[in-house]
Amino acid sequence: MLEQVRLSIGLQYARLRFRSNHDTARLMTRFFTSARRILVVLPFNDEDLLHARDIVGWFVRQFGTDSTVLLAPQNFVVREIRETPRVIHLRKDACSAFLIPKRPIIEEVKAGGFDVAIDLNRNLVLPVVFLLKAAGVPFRVGFDIPRIGDFYNVLIRVSQTELSGRYASFYNHLLMF
Repeated sequence: MLEQVRLSIGLQYARLRFRSNHDTARLMTRFFTSARRILVVLPFNDEDLLHARDIVGWFVRQFGTDSTVLLAPQNFVVREIRETPRVIHLRKDACSAFLIPKRPIIEEVKAGGFDVAIDLNRNLVLPVVFLLKAAGVPFRVGFDIPRIGDFYNVLIRVSQTELSGRYASFYNHLLMF
């Protein structure tokens, strides 16, 4: 119950904070395949994290370990992925009581100079969506889920119900760009 109240207050603050910060129109052709630096946000749910491991490997193979950075929950262990890119851990103490990321983590992501951020969470994770918007990542990609359109400018709708198939379908949709 308390988590839901914190999420609701944090979401209202985030909408208020970014209400005048509209994304500029950008050419969508080849935004993904021509990206130089990519931030992959791992699922903050253990079950999804197991299924998303393969897709992270695909991103690393396509962009290389120098161009791929992972944003992961604090309990993520890097050895789960063969080729190891840099990992930024989003710890609970890096966020306020209302799930808003603090300035140091925002500055760390902003300094990365990412062209594309890909959120693999199937649910709204407020610290992540706020962080990506505040860091000014030009293309923010995520699953088409309720309440996320205010923060992401590329939404991918996947009809697959099986988790591993869902992530494979998500990746294949990205390859069209």
